[in-house]
Amino acid sequence: MKDQFSQGGRDIKDIWRRIKNRDFSGNTGLVVKNSLYQFSTGLVAKIGALIFTVVIARLLLPELFGLYSLALSTILLFVSISDLGINQSIIRFISKSSSDKRKEKAAAYAYYLSKIKIIFTFLVAFALTILAKFISQNYYQKPIFYALIAGALYVILAGISSIFQSFFHAINNFKVPFFKEIFLQVSRLFLIPLFILISLANFSYEVVSLIMILSLSALFLLTIVFLFFFVRRLDFLNQTPKRLSKKEKKRVNKFTFEMLLLGVAGLIIGYIDIIFLGRFVDPEYIGIYQAALNFAISSIPLINFSTVLFPLFSKISGDRLEKGFNRSSKITLLVSAFVFTATFLLSPLIIKIVYGSAYIEAITLLRILALLSVFLPMSSLFSSYIIAKGYPKLVTNSLIITAGIYFIISYFLITYLLKFGQRYAIIGACIALVMSNFFYMIVLLFKARSLKKA
Repeated sequence: MKDQFSQGGRDIKDIWRRIKNRDFSGNTGLVVKNSLYQFSTGLVAKIGALIFTVVIARLLLPELFGLYSLALSTILLFVSISDLGINQSIIRFISKSSSDKRKEKAAAYAYYLSKIKIIFTFLVAFALTILAKFISQNYYQKPIFYALIAGALYVILAGISSIFQSFFHAINNFKVPFFKEIFLQVSRLFLIPLFILISLANFSYEVVSLIMILSLSALFLLTIVFLFFFVRRLDFLNQTPKRLSKKEKKRVNKFTFEMLLLGVAGLIIGYIDIIFLGRFVDPEYIGIYQAALNFAISSIPLINFSTVLFPLFSKISGDRLEKGFNRSSKITLLVSAFVFTATFLLSPLIIKIVYGSAYIEAITLLRILALLSVFLPMSSLFSSYIIAKGYPKLVTNSLIITAGIYFIISYFLITYLLKFGQRYAIIGACIALVMSNFFYMIVLLFKARSLKKA
């Protein structure tokens, strides 16, 4: 372990030297440059999301913040369903084609996968509209019906925005997404709180949630317009697309299906906590849980490194791939350990200053969730490496097993600890989330090591 931290320190010095000298040559330089943009994008997103969460959490207080969080999490579940591996396929196949200087083929992949994505997104949005009443009134039994109806528009706009962003990731252009993120976060911080202040004085909780979701949807529309001005300048999209052969379509569909299975398992891990809590606890406790979780996730900018490394890993192989993976692992472990320690020790101060006394029960939750600052970045790095090596099924199978375990543990801990009070139920949700992510990380670690030896 000592050697790993020592090597990680040397790697960080090398990165700093490259940044200082603006030396972005070679694959290492490409990773450094893209990492700078992606780290900056992640930092802007996380800081913006944290500030936004703090502002609305203080404005809404735990109960209304819990209703908003429940509605948004449910909508994001449908957003994730509308993707299920398509964006990853866009990145993989366009990245490979553009690197081979086959821009016509890259255009063909872009149009083919975008068509699938758009059709599927509209179907998912329609499904959310149909299911909104059952979800809000029968399952959750909470007043979020109008918010879920508005969520159908959110699903469509978020899906289109993600297509554009995937184009840039595929060609290792992280500059445009960086400026898009700045635009989105600044707009959200100014507009949404203003709408909240106006609506709180005039409308019910259900209508306030509706207005917030519509406002977020409008911001996505603005980001689509912003990205469109840059998307139309992409070289491969201005080429006449070559027709994909049946064999090529079969390969694309096969990879997308494997990513779909991966996505389904990821949905369980990503949303089962809020689905169970929405059923079993009051909105106030959902708000407290979401406040702690949002801060824990916002302290993990390294999670975005996998987005940088995936298109690069897809292009290289052999010793270069192994060297890049080893260096990335050491740096990720070093910084993640620091983030965990700081979050764990400063949790009481963080909650009191950031959220206020109304969220004091979130201190224990944040300390538990701080472990995610280690588990999530490492898992993302391992999965990117394994998929780039051409073994997505290994990641899929690992995540499916993890999802099954998480489903069982989460349901058991939430329902069992609920007997002692709703506070203990949300603690159980935190423990289940951390345990499942630890298991997933360990499984991927062993699989990645086995591939290195092969």
